[in-house]
Amino acid sequence: MIPKYLYQYTNIEALKKILLSETILFNRLDLLNDPYEGMVVLDKEHKIDGINRLLYCSCWTANPIESISMWGIYSNFRGVRIKAKSNLFSGRLDLQETDSGFVPVGKILPISLQRKGSVSGEPVQITQVYGPIKIEYVVGINETYSNAVKSHIESKIKFPEGHRDIKILELGNRKVDYWKYEDEWRFKISGYTDVIGNPEAMRDSCSRIEDKEFILVPFKHPIVEIMTAPCMAETEYKDIERFLQDNNIQANLVKSSIRMQKI
Repeated sequence: MIPKYLYQYTNIEALKKILLSETILFNRLDLLNDPYEGMVVLDKEHKIDGINRLLYCSCWTANPIESISMWGIYSNFRGVRIKAKSNLFSGRLDLQETDSGFVPVGKILPISLQRKGSVSGEPVQITQVYGPIKIEYVVGINETYSNAVKSHIESKIKFPEGHRDIKILELGNRKVDYWKYEDEWRFKISGYTDVIGNPEAMRDSCSRIEDKEFILVPFKHPIVEIMTAPCMAETEYKDIERFLQDNNIQANLVKSSIRMQKI
């Protein structure tokens, strides 16, 4: 079941950018804090470098209870936690079937992503946000991508020996279980469909993408609540309060219920 609300821990500067631009930053999958995000190894000789640069993600948690770990890692105990509706990017959510089940899909205004070496010269048009998708936690690193790789035997389309069918949209749906405390849900965008071919063809495809580290995606529902971190100074709290008033932003501003010594 998709939760009604999702939460994201971030810093004050990022909060102001989100509220002023009415966009959420989607980071490229290979730049997230988990170094194994989107990694694919077909066998000992064939690691597909760059395939985790085909997807962009926005990471959230479904846990409404404050987390000291999340406060520390993502805001250094001085930032904020924003609360938003889970259909943040769409008035309603359609469903699309993937190998791992059905995922919500929200239509967005087209976002251009240039592809290097494109014959037509036309950029890829991103028109959908996938999610929120609940992260599945697994024991081993190889399990984080095993759901995305189909052999030439398993693939619905029959190819010669050595070919692989890599489901791009399945990448980034699994993480090693030491991240389980995050209770993560994420939104994903991609300008690419399935990559099908031998390892050399996949590497060529991955080498021709634009080195864009992030994409800004407009959201359609206002931020519901802003919670300030346990160690935030009163002057910082007042600054956020004034910022909301000056920009006529109606989000509810609340303080953390956790009490900590300033560090």
